[in-house]
Amino acid sequence: MTAELRRILLIDGAHYDRIRSALDTNLDFERLLVELSSNGPLTETIFHRDLRNADEQKRRGRFLEWLSEIGVTVKGSVAEDEASRERYGANLIALAVDAMASCRSGDHLYLIAADVKLLPLVTELRKRGVVVALISTLTGPAAVVPPQQLVEACNLFVDLADRLDILAR
Repeated sequence: MTAELRRILLIDGAHYDRIRSALDTNLDFERLLVELSSNGPLTETIFHRDLRNADEQKRRGRFLEWLSEIGVTVKGSVAEDEASRERYGANLIALAVDAMASCRSGDHLYLIAADVKLLPLVTELRKRGVVVALISTLTGPAAVVPPQQLVEACNLFVDLADRLDILAR
């Protein structure tokens, strides 16, 4: 008996915000989920947030609540203050742990992220037979655009700039 194909979406929330800024538009998150489900339903969706402080939590709170309401798992914590915040990587570690725990051979992983630190993860998942699609944009500043080696390591790259006619709000 063959295991059912799973489609898993993992989102680096900070990168999602940078994409919206770089593309100068709000993305229709529900429509994005529909687009990613066009070849079959998403089995799991996890949004890894990276909130700097309580003020940012307050600003982003309704969006994060809404994600939970539509079935997206939201992970992450809020720093008590700027000095206590984990910087540059805690979110990515949690995302990598979820990817390794969730994905098995034949699964499809959709990854909204762009950090070169994810290269070893993508390489290992590909070795294990996971199909990895990187979703980001090549439009914008270097802080937003994924490095070429990460793009090349994935099976597929989806540039959100090419889909703004569908995804822009």
